[in-house]
Amino acid sequence: MNTQVEVSASKTSPKSISVVIAFAGVVVSVTAGLFIAGMANTLQVLVVAFGVTAFLVTFARLEWGVAVMLFVLYTQAYIIVGERYGVTNVVQGLIMLLVLSMGTRWIVYNHEIPQGWMRPLFLVAFYCMVGLISVLYAVDPAVAYYIEVELLKSGIIALIIAVVLRNEKSFHLAIWVLLAVGIFLGTLSIFQFVTGTYSNDYGGYAVAALQNIAGQSDDYRLGGPLQDPNYYAQLMLVLVPLALDRLWNEKQSILRVLAAWAFIACTFTVLLTYSRGGFLSMMAVVIAMLAVFHRGQLRYLLVVLIVGLFLVNVLPSKFTERISTLTELIPSLSSSNGGVRDSSIRGRTSEAIVALQMFADYPILGVGLGNYPGLYQKYSQRLGIDARSEVRQAHSLYLEVAAETGLLGLFSFGLLLWVVLKSMWKAQRSLARAGLTSVSNMVAAYAFGFLGYLLAAIFIHSAYPRNFWVLAGIALSIPRMAEIELETAEEARRNRPFSIERSGISQNRK
Repeated sequence: MNTQVEVSASKTSPKSISVVIAFAGVVVSVTAGLFIAGMANTLQVLVVAFGVTAFLVTFARLEWGVAVMLFVLYTQAYIIVGERYGVTNVVQGLIMLLVLSMGTRWIVYNHEIPQGWMRPLFLVAFYCMVGLISVLYAVDPAVAYYIEVELLKSGIIALIIAVVLRNEKSFHLAIWVLLAVGIFLGTLSIFQFVTGTYSNDYGGYAVAALQNIAGQSDDYRLGGPLQDPNYYAQLMLVLVPLALDRLWNEKQSILRVLAAWAFIACTFTVLLTYSRGGFLSMMAVVIAMLAVFHRGQLRYLLVVLIVGLFLVNVLPSKFTERISTLTELIPSLSSSNGGVRDSSIRGRTSEAIVALQMFADYPILGVGLGNYPGLYQKYSQRLGIDARSEVRQAHSLYLEVAAETGLLGLFSFGLLLWVVLKSMWKAQRSLARAGLTSVSNMVAAYAFGFLGYLLAAIFIHSAYPRNFWVLAGIALSIPRMAEIELETAEEARRNRPFSIERSGISQNRK
């Protein structure tokens, strides 16, 4: 096993650091010279200088490049920059930067070729291949082609993350980048709610819209950078288990304070979206996390109880109104009240049935990627449940996969989820048995966060698939990361008695 190679992969030698500094000096000197010479297009010079500097920094520390990618993607900054400033190639630029940096490192340090990438590549490529096949038979091939191109980009992102995150240090950094996003977005959203400044979108990172809550009651729902409360809730609930784990297990006090901040900000944000699916998913993963890893430990239950009592007293009454509409899903209660009255629930019922009908009509290959919306009205009018005439979505990731890619898509997607969840659980158990509790706790918390995302996906479709692939990339990195940490710990254990013996021999000789 090449443990030492993998462990040292993220560490750059002093010689390479000197090379980076030298290159950076050259870049600065050339840039300054061009300015002095009065080069016409100053913006191009700045872009080139920034790009070269970013490459050098990423070359020195690949995990820093991935950290920037995680922040840009999870905050949806690349979408905001594209919409507001017309910069549409941010994701492509990040992909090219990281691929170039990785390739250069593998050439310079030929012993640094990563291991354990075949399984992630197979899982991602299998699902992407199914999408590519759907382009050939889709009702609207142009839509399917566009979705497939985006899917391929997202798959590459997932593979880059899976390859670069190779030890506890890089995994810990990734977790804290996600929590930093939670603090940033959650704090903005809570400030917006407290001050009532819903007309201010705070640079596109805190969008809120007046929507129906229940019956004739309307109120503002927080949508964050996604501009949709349900997807925003899904994005943020993933971070709640991560924040809880870091609150309980970080060694530095300042990090525990930041983890508490992230937990409060993310939890409040999920609730203030008024997303019923987000609320149920968040409660499910928090309760499961406590039951599996902290049962019988009163201090953990007290934290959740105190937070729960606090929320009950500060949340608006319309949150209770919104959640109470879930009783209409219970047949006995809905029939006694004259059937389902909530228009959202009625519409989603229609969307789910239509997805099943499409799957029944095209069971093997589906109707093609992205083709559900265009066919919805054709099926909905025959069904007669939903009076809305606009284009609608499946409103469930799994029904969407079934309708658009059939059994082949369900199998490839299900295989990806099964392998990811099983490997995370296996890695966590192995790390815990080896006494590596710090990294095992992070893996467990991440697994619960990822499960929360999948639970919320029961109620919403894949409108922002890149979020899923970012999370899947981190999850795919865990098995190899765990292997390296276990091998490193085993090697340290084997060398420890030898070191003690050598030390004793030296003392006796003296």
